[in-house]
Amino acid sequence: LYPGRCPGLGASALSGRAVYRSFLALPLLYPSASDFQFPSAGDRWFRAYQSINETLIRSNWEIGKRIVEEEQLGKQRADYGIQLIKSISQQLTTEFGSGYGVRNLAYFKQLYQYFPDWEILHTRVQNLSWSHLRCILRVDDAQARLWYIQEAAEQMWSVRTLDRNVASQYYYRLLQTSNEHKDEVENEMKTLTKGYADSPAMFIKSPM
Repeated sequence: LYPGRCPGLGASALSGRAVYRSFLALPLLYPSASDFQFPSAGDRWFRAYQSINETLIRSNWEIGKRIVEEEQLGKQRADYGIQLIKSISQQLTTEFGSGYGVRNLAYFKQLYQYFPDWEILHTRVQNLSWSHLRCILRVDDAQARLWYIQEAAEQMWSVRTLDRNVASQYYYRLLQTSNEHKDEVENEMKTLTKGYADSPAMFIKSPM
């Protein structure tokens, strides 16, 4: 429907299966139910979802940082960056399995280049997943990227909602709309994206 659609859920910089196995192992820390005050089921899902997302995003960012820093050390060779990404891709694939292809590592590198300060990035990506960030990385305009991050986090946009808004240039449409008609554009967007909610339970069930 939209030519600029963002890529789908795909790779994570940390093995989703490994994260999932670690998550399943957590109850073993509490051999007796009386040793731990269990939060509500909804709260447990939300916390697990946030924790996994933060781990994946931080891991992706760290890999991107390594690529950029090592590229700078070997920048005298025109083909160094390409060979470096291929080498790191092979290492990660051997150790963790699929999900670390050259294309995905290019996203990790781009994430670090756009957001070189982890603390600043971390404060902006609350409630967002790696899939949200992959959509935002396709936005060339720095101001637009920051706006999409802020709106997606504050409005709790699903990945599909963000996907549609980026592809339909929602940010620029709002900029070009007079104040008295902005509500019309916003209401249209909410109507068209109704039912686009993501499921944290499905993400944890199949993190890859």
